[in-house]
Amino acid sequence: WNATHGADAAAAAAAPARPEAGTAFAADAASARGDAKPSPSTSSPGMDAFQTEAVAARPAPSATSAHDRLVAFYQQHNPARLPLVDATLRENAGREDELFAKLDRKYGVNWFATLATPPTTPVASPAAAAAAAPGIPGARSRTPICGAASVPKWDPSHRFDNATFQLRPNPVCEERFDQIRAVTPRQTERLTIAYLYYADKDHLRQKVSYWTSFPAALLARIHFLVIDDGSPRDARAAPIVEAGLSADAAARVTVLEIEQDLVWNIAGARNLAFATAPTEALLLMDMDYSVPPELVAWTLARVPDATAACRVWNGFARDKPSRPHPAVTLLSKRSYWHLSGNDEDLVGHYGHTDPTFKWKTKQMKACAPVGPTGAPKLRIAEGQMGARASRDARHNGEVAAAKTRGKRPWATTVLRFSWHIAFSK
Repeated sequence: WNATHGADAAAAAAAPARPEAGTAFAADAASARGDAKPSPSTSSPGMDAFQTEAVAARPAPSATSAHDRLVAFYQQHNPARLPLVDATLRENAGREDELFAKLDRKYGVNWFATLATPPTTPVASPAAAAAAAPGIPGARSRTPICGAASVPKWDPSHRFDNATFQLRPNPVCEERFDQIRAVTPRQTERLTIAYLYYADKDHLRQKVSYWTSFPAALLARIHFLVIDDGSPRDARAAPIVEAGLSADAAARVTVLEIEQDLVWNIAGARNLAFATAPTEALLLMDMDYSVPPELVAWTLARVPDATAACRVWNGFARDKPSRPHPAVTLLSKRSYWHLSGNDEDLVGHYGHTDPTFKWKTKQMKACAPVGPTGAPKLRIAEGQMGARASRDARHNGEVAAAKTRGKRPWATTVLRFSWHIAFSK
């Protein structure tokens, strides 16, 4: 734990200043929360610039020091207390283990969920390599950065305007908005089928092989988009897709690779899919299930309805288990952003991404939840899932409850990471 998080802290200290790294950004984030000293339930990943400023003001500590541990801890859980690290350690001199035990209890931290498992070879992207923790070959940064875009404050009374795209520049780092580029579609494409991936090598190999068996006429109308959510180098999605597609394969596949390995970045990865998809309509999938050709055809028939108004199809049946799948969803990009996308305040801990998005959909007066009546069943994938962090959902349960009860604001910044196109065919 010390070596991993000490390296992260050293990376933050050595990182060059970004345009957003300043007091204005910290003040803006604190103002949005209404409290200059937020509790852990109200701190925002958008505070990474504040972290950089605070840590860069002093030399990087030893990777094994209590100072380093506390810096890394506050970076993850309460950046507003970074200036108080030295004072906190002085007050607890000789009782550091007791201090960290208290912090663990106070913040409900699951240490396994924040433990990095570095790959054995360096990351491919120069940006990711620069953010990697020094001394740990190939380790990706686990610190979010300033969100590339903003969304309107979630309001269940907002009217749906199909002519307006709701994704906007983040005023704190407007230059990042220009990095958002939709994948170029073929003229015949009408539907993007998006998969989130994290080291699920067996499942992805099966899917690529399965996609190549689809009828050419069906493949001409769809685009497969794989979001690699910061997988270790030896489990990246791009080489698997490239190896599975022949030069003359009719399937069109794009892999976007997130350059940070943020723990349980489901909300962020979904936001990236909807920000970059080549088509207006998306079918959001889970890697542990396959979409059969007959379900693709069923979905394509509903694309006109999905793009004409704010409609959200959820609750698709699967061959096993018998209950509907909670994550697989069909909707348009405009509908997704009208709902403010997925809340990236849930990133870093497991759980409640699906329930909160479903809750917002039901509450939004201008959007209609739709049951996928008559849709063919999803097919469960065989093979092992990739390695995952702890599935302790208690932290996100508290965050989600606070948001749905109006005690904590919904996030308005998205895409708190960098990415690049790793493969496109």
